[in-house]
Amino acid sequence: MFNEFFPVSVLVNTPPNIANSTELNLFNSMVGELEELPESYGPNRTLLWLRPYLDFDREISKLWGLVGFEQAYSPSLDNLEFFLDQIGHPPTIKFGGDGANGTKRLRGFTFTIIARNMAEWSNRASLEEKCREILVKYNFNATIHDGDSAVLNMLLTVKIDLIGSITATIVCMVVICSFFIPSQVRFSSTQRIYTLYGYIIPSHEHLRWASL
Repeated sequence: MFNEFFPVSVLVNTPPNIANSTELNLFNSMVGELEELPESYGPNRTLLWLRPYLDFDREISKLWGLVGFEQAYSPSLDNLEFFLDQIGHPPTIKFGGDGANGTKRLRGFTFTIIARNMAEWSNRASLEEKCREILVKYNFNATIHDGDSAVLNMLLTVKIDLIGSITATIVCMVVICSFFIPSQVRFSSTQRIYTLYGYIIPSHEHLRWASL
């Protein structure tokens, strides 16, 4: 199933001020970068409530214009409470009354990017790393929610840890062989070390996923 459909949930803890065009454009750029990843299906399958809300907000503005209150449209949260009423106040959108002067403000929300070809753990780990690199560039305090994050984080660090362990082992063996082993045996040991790690290093990726 994950080859056809894999949801990547993004938690936005510091939402953009949609009345500020600069912040809104930056947020759209962040989402656009996520949607442009080769693993993503693109904007057609992204689950982001803000897009239909902005369409809704624009239509409300047009209705006011029809009754004589016409003005240039500017996105706002004025109609968000009514919008949330219509969609059942989903728990993934936090809208509460702790803003300035007791007004309600958008405190956080979740959106989902739909990816594909995620049946392999290695692909999931790679996608999560790419998403994090994009999110950290923006000041929305956004992060990825994945129930398997602990495993994926471990997989991302296995390669570095393995290379470090191999390097330390080789150095120790070379030192021991140089001081305590005769030259003929030393040459034989060197061949064995080369053969052993020459096999492990190219194949560590395969062994890593097979062990899971």
